[in-house]
Amino acid sequence: DGYTILYSATASTQNPALYRNLPFDPIKDLQPVFEIAQAPYVIFASPNLPVKNAQELVEYARKNPGKLNAASGGLGTQLSVELFRIKNKLSLEIIPYAGTGPSSVAVRTGTADFAIMDTSAYTGFLAAGQVKALAVAGEKRLSALPDVPTAREAGLGDYLAGTLFGVYVQGATPMDIVQKVNVIGNRIISQPEIIEKLRKFGAEPNPKSVDVFTKFVHSEIALWKGIVKQANIPPVD
Repeated sequence: DGYTILYSATASTQNPALYRNLPFDPIKDLQPVFEIAQAPYVIFASPNLPVKNAQELVEYARKNPGKLNAASGGLGTQLSVELFRIKNKLSLEIIPYAGTGPSSVAVRTGTADFAIMDTSAYTGFLAAGQVKALAVAGEKRLSALPDVPTAREAGLGDYLAGTLFGVYVQGATPMDIVQKVNVIGNRIISQPEIIEKLRKFGAEPNPKSVDVFTKFVHSEIALWKGIVKQANIPPVD
């Protein structure tokens, strides 16, 4: 009825690919309402890695198949590396860590060569020059990292990865209620103070209509299902 809403991050688009038996249909049982923001991931590299930009990272990986390893701080960041690997036809290893904190330390110390994840665990390392930020996997540069190019600017084409923050309701909610909540939500995330707070942790607000957000969510579900299949990641029971 629109009074019970779901706030969800990327799990809403990646869990359908990762779990074998979800107790609901992610297309029929959830109605996307409005997008709060997207927090694009950044490609971070160890200071020991002999590359200065994202294109050099790809070239180095191609010249040294199987040599590079990427730190993963969870299934979401693992999928982002898998997408990067598949798009660029690379052979590399993915090392799982118990969260973004340990994985960022691995990159800083050179235990891992690179990682693709949000900026939260890397802020201090970047300020101290202890890691390299090669590219932002989003449509726009991050206001917190204005000198770091987008993946497209860095020569990686349409490589996009990050966290999607959105609001959903039950699938049978009347569309007039869905539209009303969409209007209210878009009004909230368009307020200057909200925009400022979102950008402080690397997120960019993206007001969208119900139709546009719904199509985007469904396309993301399809994308990650394809990546999981290509990467031969066994589904979780």
